[in-house]
Amino acid sequence: MDLTLLVLYLYQTKKIGKRMDCVQAFVIVLKFIVDTDWFGDAHISHSKDAAAAGGVGKDTIRHSKSEAYSSSSSEDDHYKLKKDVLIMPSSLTDQSSHRRFCHQAQLYESNYKENATKENETDNAPKTLIECYKQYTPSTTPIFLDPTMSYNYFGRLSKSFMKELVQEAKKGLHCCVGDHDKGNESGGGPNSPFHQLFLQHGRFWRRYDAYVKVSLKDIAFPSRSNSAIWGKDTHDYGLYESLSRGMIHVLTRALGDRVHSIRMLTTGNGETDAANYNSNGDDSDRVHLLDSDQRITIPIRGGDVSNDEDDHNIATMTSSPVRLTSSLDNNNNDIIIIGLKIDPESCHRIVDRGPPADDALISESFLSLWGKDKAQLRRFKDGAIVHAVLWNDTNTSVGVEGADVVKLDGDEKLGGVVERIVRHIVNLHFTGGSDRQSSPTQFELGDILSLVESVSIPKESAPSSSVFTDSTKLHRNIMDAFTSLSNFLRQKSSSARNENGEEVRTNPLGLPLSIDNVEPLSPCLRYCEIFPPVPHPLLLGGGNVGRQDKISGVIASNPILIQIRFGLSSKWPVNDVEAMGAAKCAMLVQLANGIQKMKQKGGGGVDFSGPINVTSSYMDLGYKGYSWRILVRADQELKTLASLRNPSKQDVALYKTLSKRHVKSVKHHSTIHAVHTRHPSAGYAVRLAKRWLASHMISSDVLPSEAVELIIASLYSDGHGNEDNTKLSSSSPLGVPATPIAGFLRFLHLLSTYDFAREPLVVDPHGHIDASERSRIQTQFESTRGQDFDKGPAMYLISPNDRDNHDGDINDDNGEVTVGMNTGGLIAGRGRPSQMASVWAPTYTQIHPERVILSRAAALARQSYRHLMSCLSVGGDWKAVFRESTSSLRSYSALLRVDKSLILDPNCSCAGGDLSINQNKGKGGIEVPESPFTRGMRQRYLGPKSLRRKVYKNLSTSDEVLYDWQPVEHLVACLRQKFGSYAVFFYNNLAPDVIAMLWRPSTFVTQPFSAMNSNYKRPVMDEWQSDSLVVTNPDDIMREIHHLSRNVVVDILVLDDKSDKSNKNSTSSLKRKAA
Repeated sequence: MDLTLLVLYLYQTKKIGKRMDCVQAFVIVLKFIVDTDWFGDAHISHSKDAAAAGGVGKDTIRHSKSEAYSSSSSEDDHYKLKKDVLIMPSSLTDQSSHRRFCHQAQLYESNYKENATKENETDNAPKTLIECYKQYTPSTTPIFLDPTMSYNYFGRLSKSFMKELVQEAKKGLHCCVGDHDKGNESGGGPNSPFHQLFLQHGRFWRRYDAYVKVSLKDIAFPSRSNSAIWGKDTHDYGLYESLSRGMIHVLTRALGDRVHSIRMLTTGNGETDAANYNSNGDDSDRVHLLDSDQRITIPIRGGDVSNDEDDHNIATMTSSPVRLTSSLDNNNNDIIIIGLKIDPESCHRIVDRGPPADDALISESFLSLWGKDKAQLRRFKDGAIVHAVLWNDTNTSVGVEGADVVKLDGDEKLGGVVERIVRHIVNLHFTGGSDRQSSPTQFELGDILSLVESVSIPKESAPSSSVFTDSTKLHRNIMDAFTSLSNFLRQKSSSARNENGEEVRTNPLGLPLSIDNVEPLSPCLRYCEIFPPVPHPLLLGGGNVGRQDKISGVIASNPILIQIRFGLSSKWPVNDVEAMGAAKCAMLVQLANGIQKMKQKGGGGVDFSGPINVTSSYMDLGYKGYSWRILVRADQELKTLASLRNPSKQDVALYKTLSKRHVKSVKHHSTIHAVHTRHPSAGYAVRLAKRWLASHMISSDVLPSEAVELIIASLYSDGHGNEDNTKLSSSSPLGVPATPIAGFLRFLHLLSTYDFAREPLVVDPHGHIDASERSRIQTQFESTRGQDFDKGPAMYLISPNDRDNHDGDINDDNGEVTVGMNTGGLIAGRGRPSQMASVWAPTYTQIHPERVILSRAAALARQSYRHLMSCLSVGGDWKAVFRESTSSLRSYSALLRVDKSLILDPNCSCAGGDLSINQNKGKGGIEVPESPFTRGMRQRYLGPKSLRRKVYKNLSTSDEVLYDWQPVEHLVACLRQKFGSYAVFFYNNLAPDVIAMLWRPSTFVTQPFSAMNSNYKRPVMDEWQSDSLVVTNPDDIMREIHHLSRNVVVDILVLDDKSDKSNKNSTSSLKRKAA
């Protein structure tokens, strides 16, 4: 109704013309909402800027330019507002002539003239009723008057709603008329304006970064005589609406620019039914909320005061809690829920500077907001002595009833400061102290972050396992080691030359070419590793952790993958791919020999330890406690393959492999690292997504981790540089998530709802893909998918790094496009134009995930998202999302149970690992909390019990360490290579206690007999046909799996028995116990 009146106002004021179409009218409505100064904020901003430039204003707090502060001015000392006032024109008047036809306006002007004196003329008193509305109406109310100027159409709209409406209108305008070069102006896909504006919903439970629940029975209303900063408008709005507006108002003042918006989801939109309120009764003191479809009834101020006090108990309210509840029968009838949209650019600020001590009036307001215990006088480096509030305190009490919530490491950049401020304000002003609360005030689902982060513990009470804490610090330690290794390789491989460029001294490593660059490839070098490796004692990572008598003789984590690039030289073999591969291997051998010689001489190689293993394609070594895997990138090899006129299939496959491994992987790493640098929560969201996928036995080799990183990057892709966060994301109109939980929830929603069969997912974090390239991507996608949308990769994921723009492209014998190979022009295939200059094709999702994997992941994401939404709205245990249900396990064809001695971290098990924050012994026997992440890091460091060994000071055992110890992963790789065409294999790569097997539907289709393809076949027993004589024999396959896994698997459970019932030797009851 209110929006309809606004549109009618725009038509009557001729801002919308009669000849305009609906789209033009819609844009004008959005622009009018954005341009209207509903609360005088533009005037306040201008006044504050002028005060900052020319001096201190009336309520401006003196502060240093380098420090942020929160405004502590009271409501009575606000600026004289000059907000816009809208008046609905009547059929005979317009807004400018209202005072001639409006009786109330005429009465106001006549009254002003009668009482006019020289004093009120000098006070600039409003001379008209409109000016009075502009200056003296409450700053929290937008004004849209009826023609009589006696009724405000927008009187029920709160300030928080209107501010958020303005932000959404800005997004809508940007979507309609802004940044057309990104390809959003046409089409019906997810990037079209219509899709983003009307088809992608942004309801309450999706649009905010964090949610806080406050129990209504804990609310303590201030007394009428108390000078509280909220609750003074109870006569105007009633109890419940006063509480809602008061909480939003106080939190807005306290949080300041740390948040973009704050909104409340109430348990009922109606007014409190206080007729049944009786402070002397037990059950009668419950104040019920009317349903949202009932009208609000508020007692008129100035009426029968005695009756008002008896019926509504407004005058007799004290600081004791008044119990409010909803009349609806649901689990949320005793709580209010607050949604916060956090600003990631400023949410990490830990200091709020207030007024100087000599400003008594403003200091009193500042202290009333924060409390005298929190706001204290402090001296800063600039010499200023002011009241200030710090938010870097650490509370880690957990495990006892009523204790404070747990603080995680590095949460300042993830909204932790905002959470602490909300908790402090709610305890101070609304619940009367944390001891009166039934549950602590905290972000909902915040404990999920403990799966990938440790609990912050003071150093004086930290246990020996504190070396495994702070995942961001662990990643940065690896990056520091990488920088050191990179500098060593580049410096020690360079040769000294004279003025003529002649080499006068060979490099210490003895390499014929100097290393030009060392490039990172590993996820732990871009903040995306769930459990980043820590220095191993056998690789010079430091002494033993704690007082452990034994340390692991193996390294169970993946080696840190890097690659080296040599400078341009004519020494490489020419036009001989095999010789070039041999030359790369020789380079690795020479590098290993050079490092060994430097270690023996004791110069420069002291940081290397452990064995150096060289293969034909890579080299493993230990440096500064970490295990590294070094590849060699030879650009000459890629140029040779690209210049082949008639390449074979092997040459095409080799070029694709090398291009993906050496070229596109480096670009991908740079893209993801840049996203995390700008958005710190992105790395945590990636780790949560990987942890969720692993818990459902979807490993990185069936759904590539690079694909997961790109999906998360799409959620963080916006127009960068927009300070008010109003630009639309490339995949969502909700903006950029500011917390890891918000990013993880949006990942689940995108994975479960995106139509990968009919739409390509284009990830463009930095705006490198223009409209023409997007159109080309769509054309190539449609050509690849075909008319039935059942061809090509199951997940068509495109990033700026997937563009191949070389001299030309060819097609192989099957008509598939092969990019980057120079044949003098692109040979047309499958209807593609031969003049096309570039080809876009997925790099990491070309083969994986398969359609069965993607459909399963989407179904699991849908269930997980619904469960987490239920946990947000009505409560519940989020841990079920990270576990496989019994019905899910029964959906597989067979389960292979792995020997428990090979499982390093049972807490990551998909069958029921411990995901709680438990207690551990710290220094002095103090109980300190420990997250699942810390427990997992410790278990991985200790390694399997059977492979732990004692370390003696006088004996060196560094050369006996085993790299890349992952027996289950190697077994699964073997099974997929041998039986991948018959079944799909699933396992949890974090805790591979079960290997699940699912038969492919095509496995048991009858086939004609062929001697060359007779493995694992048996005759058809039912009806023989000329083209169907044999069928796959599952008994033979299971026996082979039984044999291959004999050292890893302890028993096999067949759930879907496909064996021949007449065969007595079938595997229908196959179950093997470990010897």
